[in-house]
Amino acid sequence: MAKLSGSLTTYPARAALLWYLGTITVGTAALFHPLSASDPRAPLSLLDALFTATSATCVTGLTVRSTAVELSRYGQIIVLILISLAASAF
Repeated sequence: MAKLSGSLTTYPARAALLWYLGTITVGTAALFHPLSASDPRAPLSLLDALFTATSATCVTGLTVRSTAVELSRYGQIIVLILISLAASAF
């Protein structure tokens, strides 16, 4: 089994992995907030928020909910920021 400890300068792929995991985690938390849904009574589920954040971070463009209809401006801006961060990450 591979050793998982070591510096990021020795193993730069770990920096990329941490960047993507951190971005997806923060994006999921932001999209899971009720402000990100256009109807606060029907917010995104945790799984929907995770999938949308992962898809935006990996720039695949897949969604389980309509971004234009079911997300508020706040949610749309979060998705836009995730796409922008992913495009300029490395």
